[in-house]
Amino acid sequence: MPDKPIYSDPNFWQGAAAIVALVLSQLPPIKRWFKRAKLEVECFDRMALKHDVGAAAAELHLTLTNTGGADVRIKKISLNFTRGTERRELDARGYYEKSTDKQATLFTPVTLKPKESWGYNVNFFKFATREVRQEYSTHAHALRMDVVRKVAERNANQQQRPNGDLVEADPALVAPLIVLFDAQFFWRTGEYQIELVIETDKPYANTSRNFRCTLFEGDSERLRVHRDHLKYGNGVFYHEYPVEPYIAEILPAA
Repeated sequence: MPDKPIYSDPNFWQGAAAIVALVLSQLPPIKRWFKRAKLEVECFDRMALKHDVGAAAAELHLTLTNTGGADVRIKKISLNFTRGTERRELDARGYYEKSTDKQATLFTPVTLKPKESWGYNVNFFKFATREVRQEYSTHAHALRMDVVRKVAERNANQQQRPNGDLVEADPALVAPLIVLFDAQFFWRTGEYQIELVIETDKPYANTSRNFRCTLFEGDSERLRVHRDHLKYGNGVFYHEYPVEPYIAEILPAA
């Protein structure tokens, strides 16, 4: 009689099954091979609203977690504010690695592995055009030099007993910055619709969240009063009270 085929021997299949089980035990679970990247977004319920000589900016604590089964690269994060017909699109430009940091770390694309999280206070603003940046730099420098000179002269005249009163720059040097502030100021009274958008290297993993916040007249005025302190250089080359952010409550979109 001819020999039986090897595949008809039960011992063959038992051995094959053992080999397959051993190989699979050394590999990640098969289900993860087919699981896609997925971002989970957590936001703090308060947001700092601020500005740079009127140009809108914001700071928000974000935690992004890759709950999927594949790596995902976060390429861009943006906050879009809409009030009536006005809109500002602000991009993530920096983040604070520690709560005590004074200087933000530059935001660059970051890759999250499965189950990995990224959470920081993130700064959002929009770069001005080259012309506006150049104009601002020229006027800010002139104002600073004028204030520094006047402070030095005052202190010299006080003979080791400097007066702590604020020193005002010449009105002609302040005027261009006032004009720039008025042209750029955005944080006016009203209700704001806010959209947080996260873009990745995998379009299916892109995600967004929608919020709202309300600025009452007094809230807006706390930010607008910064205008009155430009003449001292406060908000230009240094920042002290009352030039500070306004902490707004953000709520889920209605």
